[in-house]
Amino acid sequence: MLASKKYDNTELESIIQFQGNMEKLGELYPLECVRKVGDDYRISFLGDDRVAIIICDKHGEKLLEISLSCLVQNRTLVIQKLDNH
Repeated sequence: MLASKKYDNTELESIIQFQGNMEKLGELYPLECVRKVGDDYRISFLGDDRVAIIICDKHGEKLLEISLSCLVQNRTLVIQKLDNH
C-alpha cells in the first residue's frame, strides 16, 4: 500500500492550496507517497476519485501542484486535470 489514508475532496483542495513548505504540510497531512524525480520530489495524496500531486525542490519548497480526477469508464482509465483556482 502506498498510503495509509484516503483524503476527501475538501482535504485534497486544502493540500493543493497550502502555501507553506513541505515540512509544514507534513505536520498537517502525512507525506507517505514521496518519489524522487530528477532533482525534485513528487508527493501524492490519494482520494476516492482524485489525486493531489505536489512537486517540490530538495529544500521542500513547492514548485507545482496539480489535482487530477481518475475514473474508470468502460475498462478505460480516464484522467482529467481539475481547475486549481
